[in-house]
Amino acid sequence: MLLQDAVQATGVSEKTLRRYVKKKVLQSKRMGKLANSPLQVWITPEFAKNINDDIPEEQDELDVVDAEAESIENEYTEEDFSTSEKPQLNPSLEVEQIIKSIAEQFGNKLDEHKEVIFQLRHELQEKETQLRLLPDLQKKLEEEEKLKDFETTALRKQIEELNKENADLKEAAEQLRKTALEKKSLWSWFTGK
Repeated sequence: MLLQDAVQATGVSEKTLRRYVKKKVLQSKRMGKLANSPLQVWITPEFAKNINDDIPEEQDELDVVDAEAESIENEYTEEDFSTSEKPQLNPSLEVEQIIKSIAEQFGNKLDEHKEVIFQLRHELQEKETQLRLLPDLQKKLEEEEKLKDFETTALRKQIEELNKENADLKEAAEQLRKTALEKKSLWSWFTGK
């Protein structure tokens, strides 16, 4: 059962149970790879019988609340109870608590899986929406490419026409220069200058 469920089932504080785990008196398993993953412990009938045998705790781990709680727990030893006064462990109650704990863990896992499924469905809907929009986006991209090609072709034609005009103007300027030279040479011959 989970550590918190074991606290309720045994009536021992969580810190005490963690000390049992640390001293290897209580078998445990981490329910994940992270350090803060839930801790699962195995409460055996032998452990439940010997629960009053406390492991001495280290001073640096003690805090005031736990010290008071453990002093209250340790006030009554087995010698203080007569045979009829000793608390009897009810096996059916323990089994019921274990079953409740397992059912709760199963419910938690089921809720986690439902959440994961919900997230995956949401992502799938987003992908489907993107797939539906993809043809429209492709068509828009093709139209933009056609428009750019058309503009590029029009600019090339304008450049060709300007180059042609420039060549014509150069040719006209050359002819005017030749005509001016001829007139000048004719004038200089006529005037002698």
